[in-house]
Amino acid sequence: MLLEVIEMDEIGALKSEMQKAMNDANVLSRMCKLRAFSAFVSAEEALEDILALSEHAIPNRLLRFLEMNLPVISDKKKKKKIGYEIGVADIELAKLIAQALGARVRSDEAVRE
Repeated sequence: MLLEVIEMDEIGALKSEMQKAMNDANVLSRMCKLRAFSAFVSAEEALEDILALSEHAIPNRLLRFLEMNLPVISDKKKKKKIGYEIGVADIELAKLIAQALGARVRSDEAVRE
């Protein structure tokens, strides 16, 4: 699932009141927008991806999904750091995605919440 953050107060997001509010679908829908979704076709496909991740590799399916659904940023914009950041809950996966895509990826407390 790929979500686009529309509005978020990073400092406020760490407060317990805000964390509880984000459990409400109405509040969450004002903060995030679904950009893309891809379901596993079979249990075998899901297991293959889990095994790849456990071996510190990006599953090809995940890489294709991200390449297909993330906007293309020109080299000029990359140098100026204009564009987007990808938030990934797992630190190791964040590093792998950053290396594979050359994108700015963050994995911090605000992302994990």
